[in-house]
Amino acid sequence: MANICSGETGRLGQRGQSGVEFGLLVPILFLLVLGVGGLAPAFNTDVALQNAAREGVRHGIWWDASTSTNLYANSTDLRKAVQDAMQCSSCVQLQTSNGQTCPVSYPIPATAYPTTTGQIWMYACFNNDPAAATAAPGQPITVLLTETVQTFVPLPGGGNTLRLQAAISMMTQST
Repeated sequence: MANICSGETGRLGQRGQSGVEFGLLVPILFLLVLGVGGLAPAFNTDVALQNAAREGVRHGIWWDASTSTNLYANSTDLRKAVQDAMQCSSCVQLQTSNGQTCPVSYPIPATAYPTTTGQIWMYACFNNDPAAATAAPGQPITVLLTETVQTFVPLPGGGNTLRLQAAISMMTQST
């Protein structure tokens, strides 16, 4: 047994090892917690965009059996449904890309994202035709939402800006 009063230990050279290990691990753990906390709002925004895009498309594909039409298969009604899902009155801006209602290439070009944070751009795509203004029965509707968010932690590659997108497609209902 080691004599504590005389300064002897069971193993020589082992004094303070746990303190050194703790000192080495704390900065790494701190950065990990900071990173998770810094990206959490971006993940929350991404989920909100997915839900809003889904609600917009669901609204647009609805079939009215009494009139045999898709009453809400247009950009204006889709935008209203997306804004209601995002719980905002003017945060969603309907966009066109070179005279077309939706970007047609993936990955989405950088020009399809808002240049400032806090804005959501919406592209409504009907019938797999970028120039179509409404959906025909039995044809797809796609809602693409894009948003630029800033994190308070730096990201790999430099900067603190993330570009988020949500694209949901569904077929319009018909008889």
